[in-house]
Amino acid sequence: MKRYIGMILLLFVVACGQTENPGPTDTTSSEPKETDPSAEYDRIGKGCEESSFSGQTFADLSEEEQALYEIPEPFEGESLEDVQVAQMQMARYEYINESLESQGYAGGIEMIDSVGNFNFLKGSIVVQLKDGLKGEEKKRKEAIEKAVEDAQEYYNDQAVVVQEVPKTKDELIDHQNRLMSKLASKESLEKKIVSTGLCMEQSALDLVVREELSEEELQFINEQTDVDIKIMVQEPNKKTGYVTSSGDGRLSLATTSFQHSKEDIEIGELVTVSYETVMESYPAKSEAIDVKVHKPKQPEGADLNEKEVIQQSLEKVEDDSPHQAIKDITYHQQSDEWTVRIRLIKGMDESQVQDMAIKDE
Repeated sequence: MKRYIGMILLLFVVACGQTENPGPTDTTSSEPKETDPSAEYDRIGKGCEESSFSGQTFADLSEEEQALYEIPEPFEGESLEDVQVAQMQMARYEYINESLESQGYAGGIEMIDSVGNFNFLKGSIVVQLKDGLKGEEKKRKEAIEKAVEDAQEYYNDQAVVVQEVPKTKDELIDHQNRLMSKLASKESLEKKIVSTGLCMEQSALDLVVREELSEEELQFINEQTDVDIKIMVQEPNKKTGYVTSSGDGRLSLATTSFQHSKEDIEIGELVTVSYETVMESYPAKSEAIDVKVHKPKQPEGADLNEKEVIQQSLEKVEDDSPHQAIKDITYHQQSDEWTVRIRLIKGMDESQVQDMAIKDE
């Protein structure tokens, strides 16, 4: 199956007599941080590095070569540079495939995994090939090298570049699968792992975890792999807000629904949800890594707490909006009543704010 490049492109107060709370807040995870290599762990900290080759953009091409590409008008939200690079990727990819098909390889460059790998850097294609292959793999490699030469002659020598790698993609995936199978046997590690990846240039693995690993865990990983591995720490995203619906293992904060395993999450509770990714749907959906329930606040002089007040206010909402978000909640000591500001959400671009008055009784 072809990798369609167009989709691969460049392609998340306290005042006297009253209390006030902010609405939902989001904390986006920072860029992954690399675990420092240690002499004790000879396999850890020597993994992925940025390629020395930066790839081509449309502006790097001669006018003669620019004329070879059909550049459509960008869609709304797309940049012209992105569209140009997409067309460069597509044209060069198809050219290599045609060359390989003419040599009898109907699968095109997709059959490269047993002899190396390929990827894109801007508008260029990086072809990575293992040396010392024999038999059918050697023939495949030679066919790919011929296709690369054809593409370089037709476009330019930076359109497609070749790098020599110690292992093929299939070999590195085999190392990855064996490592993950071993890590799954250690419960503390399995819960911390976010993802794994391949570093073809260095024939190394990339392991992303949710928090710093212990010395024992680092030692365990070091003993399980015979390829280099770089460990990166990426803390999860966090969202804090008041629960507006709960049941069947899901809770909602505004228009995001989280699947969770925590018992007895109640409407009106203030929670902080840790998560990694959100499905691009409406409403948005995600799986909670952890749910922290905060103790409901009860201002001095009040008989009710925040959770009880929010529950009452949501019960009084007569609007048929499918989603609600608690913007803030305030207790007025002098009048002995609460004000709950609710955003009623009918759709992605349609909402209204309503203030609900709740007697403290």
